[in-house]
Amino acid sequence: MNQIRFFSLAASLCLTTLLWASVACSQETPLLCALNQALECGPEAGCTQRTMANVNLPDFIHIDLQKNKIQAFGAPESSQGTTIKSIENLAGKVILLGAEKGRGWTIDLDEKTGKFTAAVAEDQAGFIIFGTCLQQ
Repeated sequence: MNQIRFFSLAASLCLTTLLWASVACSQETPLLCALNQALECGPEAGCTQRTMANVNLPDFIHIDLQKNKIQAFGAPESSQGTTIKSIENLAGKVILLGAEKGRGWTIDLDEKTGKFTAAVAEDQAGFIIFGTCLQQ
């Protein structure tokens, strides 16, 4: 029984890796991303771990590179979301850039693993978010 579970898990991981690789290279399929960890940083207090709710972020986001749009997963298609201003492909990474409401942000997304680091900067505060994306 344990061997069946192991082989099933191994097959799932291989399939997920293959699916991610095909999506990352083409950038044609929308991504579902889990926001796993958030840090809030300030010049005097240093960085403190926060929940997504503490920093007003959803647990999951939808990234559509074709439409240059990021929005909370499950939000209506008509919701405004966030516009991606720039997409760069650099050495196995997809770099997304944007700005709104007095904040600048960037997402560094690894094409092979789907893992990402996001940074948001505003006046005297910054946020670092870690997560993972899969094709949707």
